[in-house]
Amino acid sequence: MFPAFTNALLLLGLTALSIPIVIHLLLRRKSRRLRFSTIRFFVQMDEGSSKKRKLRNWLLLFARLSLFALIVLAFARPFVAGGSSDPQARKPRQVVLVVDVSASMTATIALEQQWDRAMALGRRLLSDLRPGDRAALIRCSTETEVVATFAPSTTTARQLDAMRPGAGTGNISEGIRKALELLGRSDPGFVSSIAILSDLQRSSCQNLAACAIPPDVDVQVPSSTEPSIPNFAVTGLRADSSSGPGPAVQVTGWGAVPRPELRTVLRVGGKELFAATHSLPADGTTDIPLPMLNLPPGWHSVEFEALSEDAFSIDDTRFQAVYIPEPTRVLAVEPRKPGKVFQEETFFLVTALDPSFGSSTTNSSKFVIQKVGLESWLGTLTNPDPALGVDVVLLPGLKQPLAEEAAALISTAKRGGRVVLFLGDAVSPNRYNHQFRDLLPARIGTLEITAENHPNWSLGDYDKEGRLFEAFRRPNSGDLRLAQFSRRFSLTPHDESSVLAWFDDGEPLVVERKLGLGSVLLVNTTSDTAWTDWPKHKTFVPWVHAVGSHSMGGATGRHLESSLSLESGSVVDIELGSTYKDQKFELLRQGSRISTLVSDARGKVRDVSFDSPGIYSVRAVPGLEVLRIAASLPVLESDLSSLTPLEFQRQLGRSTGPIHAASARGIFEHTGRTMEYWRLLLWGALILLLVEPLVANRMMA
Repeated sequence: MFPAFTNALLLLGLTALSIPIVIHLLLRRKSRRLRFSTIRFFVQMDEGSSKKRKLRNWLLLFARLSLFALIVLAFARPFVAGGSSDPQARKPRQVVLVVDVSASMTATIALEQQWDRAMALGRRLLSDLRPGDRAALIRCSTETEVVATFAPSTTTARQLDAMRPGAGTGNISEGIRKALELLGRSDPGFVSSIAILSDLQRSSCQNLAACAIPPDVDVQVPSSTEPSIPNFAVTGLRADSSSGPGPAVQVTGWGAVPRPELRTVLRVGGKELFAATHSLPADGTTDIPLPMLNLPPGWHSVEFEALSEDAFSIDDTRFQAVYIPEPTRVLAVEPRKPGKVFQEETFFLVTALDPSFGSSTTNSSKFVIQKVGLESWLGTLTNPDPALGVDVVLLPGLKQPLAEEAAALISTAKRGGRVVLFLGDAVSPNRYNHQFRDLLPARIGTLEITAENHPNWSLGDYDKEGRLFEAFRRPNSGDLRLAQFSRRFSLTPHDESSVLAWFDDGEPLVVERKLGLGSVLLVNTTSDTAWTDWPKHKTFVPWVHAVGSHSMGGATGRHLESSLSLESGSVVDIELGSTYKDQKFELLRQGSRISTLVSDARGKVRDVSFDSPGIYSVRAVPGLEVLRIAASLPVLESDLSSLTPLEFQRQLGRSTGPIHAASARGIFEHTGRTMEYWRLLLWGALILLLVEPLVANRMMA
């Protein structure tokens, strides 16, 4: 076979070989005739010396020309297609299968799953390998991992058959990166290639330009894809309306046929609660409002399904776990005699917490309020029945505070409750400072009243990071500075207390003191409109809700306000809190135990895997449910548009260097079914570089 050249244009450099020949001929010495008396001996000696010198000159010229020619031929990269005539003499092959196990691989095309197509192509690739060849396997999903390093193709085929598609996202570029790492550590005596078994979903094929495929590594992309698959998917679910807009769901279409009557079902706890039909366009997102869910306290599993009957059914359902906390038990102490409700001192507080209090309207409030008078509030607070326990005590200014009342309030706070003390005209600073000295967050001073021609005080600054004023971080949530205050007491906070809000002149408005598991709040104004017009402003209701949103500690150790929602295929750490430190738990899905979890010294469970969509439950060993978690399919997986194999190849990044160092290869190099000789030529040039000085030095000797 005649050789071919990779860089044939470089052969034009051989024409430069004529230059030293021409120079040699032009600079050749011409002989001159001289007359001597006797030249018999000179003629004999000159003829022998001249012949030797001419021979060395021609050898030196040949060495230098050959050196130049070998370098030019090496850069031209000669090769012989077909390599050796003996098929057994070819180099063995090694292939890395990068298998996409993302959720989109379960999409069905013409009654056949993308996964089944990819597996058939993978088995065919492995069956084409010969004895001495080998293959490795990489699982490409949310977490990419090497399933098997290089082994005989029959072993790799068994491992490929054992693989199953998951419910996470794919990352093909990460799979290629790990494949290159495997090839870089492998034996350089193999011809290397990477095979991509994937639907080439666009969301999985990001950042391909950073892969840097070496020129001696072939990337095979078997054609098993469709450029676009129509699909409908439930992409969002909000069942809890405690904050923000009401319950709603989002359904998104990608190139699907418009559905004028798409049936949807809402289930709570596995029972159908609501069903309807909706008209959906072929593309874009449609917001569907859901009915308000009046759920009892506890955990609830909510799922919404759109019966689209398309090629990808796993994304037709979305899940949410909702936790409805037990209502906060509030004890409101009313110091005034029974009369008209709106004249009571606690009227604004109670109405802010529960507008339907005292009426026959269904109570959907987060608070269970008990209003008692001065003669019975102490007995209610000290009731030993835990079912009648109190989370929050609202106490307007008392005329005659008693030591036993202080002891009951301190006990409530230490158990995890919150005591809220308001001031007023009936308050005697001396009595409060004496009887409530172990309860008060600050020492109460003199009563201050604004002068007739002096503006009222307003709220100046407050703890913007604390939960008491959390509702006012959002834009357009109300201006706290609009409230006016005409009276107040001077306060001197204790060292262990914290000021949470100040008047505009720096005097404390709200002071907090931690007691045991709970706290005591001292509010430097009245609970009604005697000293302030704050109850008439819209900022009063969210502030009172923040004051009243406090649960008893000890029983559960924490108050869950929202559940944890994840994407399927995730591996995450779960924070359970210090109450659950160093304990064992069971992770269940649909009532079946999946695994056993162990928390660390801070109540954190590490590396919990959620392999498929659904509702998961974390239960303590005795059976107490600690946490419920919803895992839904990643929205990215629902867009089934994909690259063609040609587009995929064009987006791949390429590097200039080989996967292995040149010194690690032999003199001849196999690339696929070709044999290259450029290394042999370079070795010849190196030998001539060593010979040329020897010839030149002999000529000078």
